[in-house]
Amino acid sequence: MVTGHYTTPPPFGVIYAPMDIAVAVSEGLQRRGHDVTFFAPEGSNIKVLRVESGGLKPLQQNGGLPILKDKKVGGAEVSKVFNLWDQYLLSLMYKEALESKFDVLHIHPVDRALPLAYVARKVPTVYTLHDPI
Repeated sequence: MVTGHYTTPPPFGVIYAPMDIAVAVSEGLQRRGHDVTFFAPEGSNIKVLRVESGGLKPLQQNGGLPILKDKKVGGAEVSKVFNLWDQYLLSLMYKEALESKFDVLHIHPVDRALPLAYVARKVPTVYTLHDPI
């Protein structure tokens, strides 16, 4: 899981290196015979066993969802919306992991995953750090 902001792969013109890494790792594992489930917003399309969106629409695609255009949503609220979008996908991942559906989770937005990871300490989780913490 990388982000709930865009589909995977992202729209033309959007450069998002963590997504490129996540796709390469996921598709590489799938080619080597592993069953991979990739969590991403609706409309995502990569070569893995299953892409799970949980019905989540991409937040910033096609001009953005109405919540980002609301005059009451600005500044810190926008950041909270971004976090909630990612945390929704992360919660789906941990829910399935707690049901023993996965051997390991691979997560890129570390800061958004840590509260859930604490609750699910028995779930093997790998984090890829892209930015200094």
